[in-house]
Amino acid sequence: MNQSNFLDVSFYHIELFLTLARTRSFSRAAELLFIAQPTLTRRIKVLEETIGLELFLRDKRPLELTAAGEYLYNEWSSLISRFEKDLNNARTLSHSRKNRLTVGAMDSARRLTPMETTERELRTVSDITITTEYVPINNWLYYVQNGSIDIMTALSFELPYIDDSLEYETLYTCPLLACMLKTNPLASRKSIELSDLKDQDFIFNSPQTFPSYCKYYSHLCYESGFGPRITKYVSSPHSLIWNIQNDNEVLLCDLFIRDIESPQIAKVEIRGQESSLMAIWKKGNDNPLIQMYVNMLKKEFRTYRPEQDMIQRGY
Repeated sequence: MNQSNFLDVSFYHIELFLTLARTRSFSRAAELLFIAQPTLTRRIKVLEETIGLELFLRDKRPLELTAAGEYLYNEWSSLISRFEKDLNNARTLSHSRKNRLTVGAMDSARRLTPMETTERELRTVSDITITTEYVPINNWLYYVQNGSIDIMTALSFELPYIDDSLEYETLYTCPLLACMLKTNPLASRKSIELSDLKDQDFIFNSPQTFPSYCKYYSHLCYESGFGPRITKYVSSPHSLIWNIQNDNEVLLCDLFIRDIESPQIAKVEIRGQESSLMAIWKKGNDNPLIQMYVNMLKKEFRTYRPEQDMIQRGY
């Protein structure tokens, strides 16, 4: 690759590549990037031609990265993280922190109405700027501790990773769910015991990308008297719901996960098991908007009804 070709690669090209590499699906990546699928396909092809490397094995379903693509994904992911960190630090220097709040959410999470309502109301206050960012699930702690994110929303199974350097409050608690195809024999039940899943095939996030997920849900299964029969590990949380493809496959999750509103998926409550959404921030962060944001969120979640939320959004 010569110098002129190198200069033709933009951060936008890199973001397209990283999103496609995470989702392993042109259609899903295009949806997340708000562009047409043919446009994404064409731009990825231009990137490959520009750098002279094939990045994806297109004859695989889901898509697979080539060795070169895997290497660039790992390297460029940290490049984007560093770029975002530098921008956030620069913004902090150029604006008064008392008028700015950066809110982070895991990149697997759904946007919920209480979050949107709270942020919309805060934005109506004069001189307050709110920035919302999706954060990689395996790196959220880094963003909070280095100050790139003022406050983070995360799930209760992250509690073992919260030490004395962080503070948190619970925003909302809901039942743990077993997601499955509507043709699964268990799908007709309103609720089940966790032990009812002992003969099911489990879909888990990869321990390399989401270790807290694997440890937490494995532990719950063992407490119920069985080891989960994991037949699929997926590298991206975006792929969890999509990989429920057979009648005997189940996914343990909660209503906060993206794509849970899919009409093919049944959501069966697990009796006696709960999941919670938390707000987490670094202890000593003196941004006065943090507590204001938490208080407003808790107020909105007190009247939150997930079923109404899905109806309003057309799910």
